Amino acid sequence: MLPTLDGTAPTKPLTYEEFAEDLTIVIRSRKRLESCKRAFELVPSAIIVVAEDEYDSYSSVFGDCVFACPESVSECLPKKNNWIRRNISRWTMATFDDDITRLWILVGKRPRKTTDASAIRQVIVNSSWCAFEAGASLCAFAMTNSPMSFYPYDPIGLRKAAGPVLTVIGRSVNWDDKLHVFGDCDINLQALMKDRFVYQDNRFAFEYVNQINPGGATHYRTPDRIRESKLRLVEKWGGTSAGNWKCKSSYGGTGERVVVTTKRRQSLKV
Repeated sequence: MLPTLDGTAPTKPLTYEEFAEDLTIVIRSRKRLESCKRAFELVPSAIIVVAEDEYDSYSSVFGDCVFACPESVSECLPKKNNWIRRNISRWTMATFDDDITRLWILVGKRPRKTTDASAIRQVIVNSSWCAFEAGASLCAFAMTNSPMSFYPYDPIGLRKAAGPVLTVIGRSVNWDDKLHVFGDCDINLQALMKDRFVYQDNRFAFEYVNQINPGGATHYRTPDRIRESKLRLVEKWGGTSAGNWKCKSSYGGTGERVVVTTKRRQSLKV
């Protein structure tokens, strides 16, 4: 029995087939019609969520898979994510950024890339299923396709789950509506607090063109909102000296990002 649309947990254990049917892939897009076309080709089973004022332009291209979210939530990505979970997705939702261009497979003799839609959905479903079976609320993938950052003997990360594809399983963790940016960091820390681990499948990496692609979330990453979001993280998780998160420069020193730095109390390495 599949979970209901309002996110109520299933009344019996899900089979793999039921889990795969329930998993909803969502592309949240803003002023990126052209790059969204490319992303949608990678996950043609996805739904696309846009602001009301962009609904006509997107639906004329993508048809019935486009949903319009209220203007009151469209300007805040965490609010939009929570609205999607309440109104469109079922128990498991995978967010898929609208600027993703391909999937990199890092196992084997050398990294290789693919744009095959069936393979990409299979990767998302399989990894999310493994996270679900392990008892994790979050599943993500490697943040870089560099072979220098992949260790075949340590393919699964347990402390960080963020990036252009993020699966949220169940409703025990939710995005913080008071955060305009750094929402992934916060929900990651929530999952670590609840489950003690997350599931990051480092065998795969999704390539994307974030920050250099106009549109998307760039319009609300203002200095004021970044400062307010940092204060919110301090309020919930302590300052950077608490060891849960920290700021790092990124994109050639032109910006910054917040990363999870929580340590496990015990090492799981042999």
